Formats: sequence, structure tokens, C-alpha cells
Amino acid sequence: MDTNMDTNMENTSFDYEKIINSMTCGALIINYSTTITFEYANDYFFDLLGYTREEYNQLFNNNLTPRIYNDDIQRFRAAVSRQLSMSGDIRYEFRIVKKDGSIAWVLLNGKKRFSTEHMLIYASIVDISEMKELYHTVAEKNLELDTIYHNIHGGIIKLCTTDLRVTSANDGFYKLINYSKEEFLHKFNNTLADLIHYKDMEKLTHFINSDTYNHELTLRVVGKDNKITWLYINASRIGSTDGKPIYLCTLFDVTDKTAAVLAITEANKIKPIELLIANA
Repeated sequence: MDTNMDTNMENTSFDYEKIINSMTCGALIINYSTTITFEYANDYFFDLLGYTREEYNQLFNNNLTPRIYNDDIQRFRAAVSRQLSMSGDIRYEFRIVKKDGSIAWVLLNGKKRFSTEHMLIYASIVDISEMKELYHTVAEKNLELDTIYHNIHGGIIKLCTTDLRVTSANDGFYKLINYSKEEFLHKFNNTLADLIHYKDMEKLTHFINSDTYNHELTLRVVGKDNKITWLYINASRIGSTDGKPIYLCTLFDVTDKTAAVLAITEANKIKPIELLIANA
């Protein structure tokens, strides 16, 4: 009976080790002391670093620190110590140096446990290098788009038509109204209606009350120092927030063009009068 129990325990232990070694992440039991050595590591951990068990033990005496990227060692120690003192749960990203000299980003997740002699950390370690590379690629693309967004000719805003509040805007919009972002917020609470010339409020009211999804309108805004600017606005409904319609609007300064059109219109009005006087 006792022999069968011992055999079953040995088989169970063997099965657990097979399972742990087939995992696609590292499994570690870390003795968290001044050296941060590990008492156990599965096959994935050694495959990740490019060493055999024997090589790693002989070269580093199962010390994790020599394979942590030099710039990350102090941050790693500080972050892990802080997390251990707060909750006992660990989650930290850092870089490791492989045998071939290449660098990989890894994520360490773990929990502290206490033995009779010291504190242990039961941890998993995952290679997140691809995720980090993707993150940096997306961040670079976002930076490019952000640069284009803020330097494009004209203004771009998201406008809530319920209260005519600008929910986001590029730098071009603030150039058009001649107010800084902070000034527009503190003086007008980001409300576009407060800048519209009183003679054009009817156009704005029609825009607000319309059920159509696309609008084009030209109206005047009164900027800083009472400077009047004619704006052409192309607005497309893109959704709603809490039931409030949101429009994406592009705005262009058409002051010079509008002035030319008005001048021609006035000239055409005057011309018949001049002909009448000439023929009198």
C-alpha cells in the first residue's frame, strides 16, 4: 500500500513537471534576497535566454540579476520591493540580455510566499518583445498623425450640437479664432456659439435643428480684439455621446474670398445706378 502511494506521488510529480515544462511561459521560484536567485526554473526560461540549465548554473549560479539589462536592475529591485511591501503581488516589465547578446522585453507576474527560512516568489515570465515593438510602432504612427492633425491647414473640431460645445480641436482651430486653448476654455467654456456673429445666429440655429448628417455653412466668428473672420464649415455627424449628436467639422478661413464676392455684389448693385445717371 505504501509502495503504491509512493509510486503515485512520483508519477504525479513527474506529470506536473511535464506540464510546467510544456508551458509557453517561464515558471520560476525566486529566492528574493540580495542576489535574487531562483530555486527552480522550467525549460521555457532557459530556452528564452539561450542557455542550458547546466550552463546557467555554472556561469551565474542561478542568479537572475546578471541577465537583467543593466539600466533596468535598480528599477527592477525598487519596483519589486515596493510591490511586495504593498500587496505581495508583482507585475513588472523589464529587459533581459540573452546569450547571443540580443535584448528581450519580458513581463514578470508573481506572488510572494514564505518558507521557514526566507521569502519566495512564485512567478511566471513572458516574452513581450513583439508587443512592445508593436506598441512603439503604433505610438510613432500616432505621433505622425497627431503632427499632421495639428499642422493641417484650417481647423478641425468635434462639436456637440446640443450645447454647441467643442469637445476637441486642433491647433488650427485656435489660430482661426485667435484665442489660445486655455483662453477659449476659461472665457467661453469651449462654447462655439459665444463666438458667432449675431447676424449669423439664424444659420447656426438651422444647423442645430436639422436632422441631416452633413452640413455646409459659411458664417462669421468674432475673435480676439473683435476681429471678424468668415469661416466655411463642413460638418458630418459621426455619432453621439449620451444621446447628444457629435459632428466632425472642418473649418477654413474664407474672409478674403467672401470680401471679394461681397465687393463684386456691391459693384453689380451700383453699376445699374451709374448707367441710369449716365443716361439721364
